[in-house]
Amino acid sequence: MPTNKGPNLSRKPKTTAPPPYAPKPEWLDGAQGFFNWCEDVKPRILTKRGQYIEFQPEPWQHQIITDVLSTDANGDFAHDMALLITPRRHGKTNIYALIVLWLSVTRQNHTTQVLGNTEQHAERVQMKTLKGIIRHTPKLSELIPEPLIQRHMVKTVETWGSVIQMAAVNMSNAFGDKLNVLWVGDFHACPDTGPFDAYQAALLDSENTLCLIDSNPDSEDGHVHTLEKDAGEDEKTYCHRIEYRDFEHYRAEAPSWIDRHKAAKLQRTQLETAFKRDILGQRTSAVNALFQPEDIKACVSDFSMPVPPESLSDFFDGRKFVVGAGLDKAKAIRLTSNDRTVWTVVAKTPNADDGEPEYWVLNQVTWDLGFDKRIKTQMTEDYKRYGPVGIALEAYETEQILLWGLDNNMPVETAQPTAQGQYKPFVTLHEVVKQGRLHFSKDCKHLEQEMRTFLVDESTKLPTFGHAKKCHDDHVYSLAWAIWSMRHKELAIYELPLFHCESKSHLQQFCYLRGGTEVLSCGQFCEGHYHCRQMYNQYKAVHPYTELTLPEFHASKVKSKGGGPIVSIT
Repeated sequence: MPTNKGPNLSRKPKTTAPPPYAPKPEWLDGAQGFFNWCEDVKPRILTKRGQYIEFQPEPWQHQIITDVLSTDANGDFAHDMALLITPRRHGKTNIYALIVLWLSVTRQNHTTQVLGNTEQHAERVQMKTLKGIIRHTPKLSELIPEPLIQRHMVKTVETWGSVIQMAAVNMSNAFGDKLNVLWVGDFHACPDTGPFDAYQAALLDSENTLCLIDSNPDSEDGHVHTLEKDAGEDEKTYCHRIEYRDFEHYRAEAPSWIDRHKAAKLQRTQLETAFKRDILGQRTSAVNALFQPEDIKACVSDFSMPVPPESLSDFFDGRKFVVGAGLDKAKAIRLTSNDRTVWTVVAKTPNADDGEPEYWVLNQVTWDLGFDKRIKTQMTEDYKRYGPVGIALEAYETEQILLWGLDNNMPVETAQPTAQGQYKPFVTLHEVVKQGRLHFSKDCKHLEQEMRTFLVDESTKLPTFGHAKKCHDDHVYSLAWAIWSMRHKELAIYELPLFHCESKSHLQQFCYLRGGTEVLSCGQFCEGHYHCRQMYNQYKAVHPYTELTLPEFHASKVKSKGGGPIVSIT
């Protein structure tokens, strides 16, 4: 008899293969296609709060993208090179990363080469940005799953044939590939334009190619500046540059995600030319004066050298101070006349108003030759006179002086006159001069003259410092080393020596020296009150209209020596 057979459960149900990937037609055409893609895919970028949010271009970004991706009558890109020059943190990388991703998912068999200054730079800045956008954008992470995201390569669609790749930045890797897009990151810092030139040739046999270059301004006639000038003569090269007149213009117009307070702090601490270039986007000469004439003039003060040690307390109105020294030694064999030996002694004291350190040149001695005996004699004299807490000897023919200083229990150290060793001392010196916190005697004619011809060269990765042609720089170097020797010494404005309180009164808890707010009658016999009153009178001599009372002065501007409590005898 026939039987009813149920369904054959061993058979796999037939499945329909997903249709092959194809971008929407409205994603394809130029800038409008890009914005349509953004509206549908909703790519997410990293924000200043560490969160990924949907990319919403500001008006100026919208205009840049529109110009970069503009098309001609045939629908091809109107430009084959787009140069974007802005100050730091203006979103250049995000803009180009989004354009690269859009091209890769809307063009088949499309190859993008990512080119940084080094392999690590390309991986850390460009590839990391691309991968972050993919992983945090749901529609992109679905299209480009994790197996397609490799360290040096992103395959944008499994069967689509498009790829974003990077390689070590050298000439040997710059040949063989057929490219559609070349994305060059931070071109201003490129140490060698050879790979860039070679990779451009890989675009020659592809249609509708793009070379995307993002950069900060470089110095006048640098390789970025050269491209910028060429853009004015080549209609196929697009160039957009953002520059601010001054910090107030920057404060008003810079992108909303930039922290104005942090930028203002950079204005105080960076070299002026570096701030103008990196933050304001201004192009300057590669070689500039480190100090402005008006700032140098403000440093000159009416006192004589050497400053007597017994007068230093009055000289600094009772403020705490420390002393440092620096030596720039002439070469034993001089081929030019531009080398002298200079010994400089500097005092560091906090400003009475804001506590920021000020520097006063107490003594500066110059010799045409650098005989060790003379140097040791002067070092001994000033060590006894001022008791410096640090002595920095430029590391050139000073080994014997260093050993002698160590044998005599002097706080000597070497200062390296390399590009890296010079950077912090001279940035500090520039900041001190710019802010009017350096003071030297009107007798320091050589120092003043050298400061007027002292240059910073920013054409290399790290700035270098030195004199203009046929000038000297020994006094400036000696001064920089002297200030640097005190770099670890932080000072309170006024310091009260440790003293014994012998009061047995039950009122002692109200004394301003014990954390209270009152001046007690026992103050007439108190050593601590005597010292504090003396410092207060010196403060009032400088600030005659101050409204601070003695207890308020003690609470806000005086630190007990050692930071410990007052010793009490009950």
